[in-house]
Amino acid sequence: MWEELDQAERMWTLPGDRAKNGEPNCIPLNDLAISVLDTVAGKPVWPKRGKVFATATGRGFTGYHKGKEKLDKLIAEDGGEPMRPWRLHDLRRTLATGFQRLGVRFEVTEAVLNHVGGSRSGVAGIYQRHDWKDEKREALNLWNEHFATALERLHKG
Repeated sequence: MWEELDQAERMWTLPGDRAKNGEPNCIPLNDLAISVLDTVAGKPVWPKRGKVFATATGRGFTGYHKGKEKLDKLIAEDGGEPMRPWRLHDLRRTLATGFQRLGVRFEVTEAVLNHVGGSRSGVAGIYQRHDWKDEKREALNLWNEHFATALERLHKG
């Protein structure tokens, strides 16, 4: 929802009622995310309300299976090696794995993904109240650089 996005702060605040664990999460937006949102908004100032990725009818996106089928078709049309079967959830796994390869601390990875297990559960979860905002922003900026480099290599062939 556009109202979850703060363009000036470059922040997405996912409300707890939309999170699997019921906990809200503030996710810093990196340059690639901002670029996509600017394109979707179609103007310099983002809308104040409504669905970011609305369907043609204006309703929210719910066709995850159809969306994944479209991605699979585009990947197959690329002419490269066939891709092993995957699920949308694998994108979270890819981010977590990529963060570890980039040297991002495990606690920061968990904070970005809004995981409450591991370093954010038990005694640590009770006493540790740091929001990891700066660390999450740094990690997502690292991911932005990594991803942009990969895209650049892909386009150069």
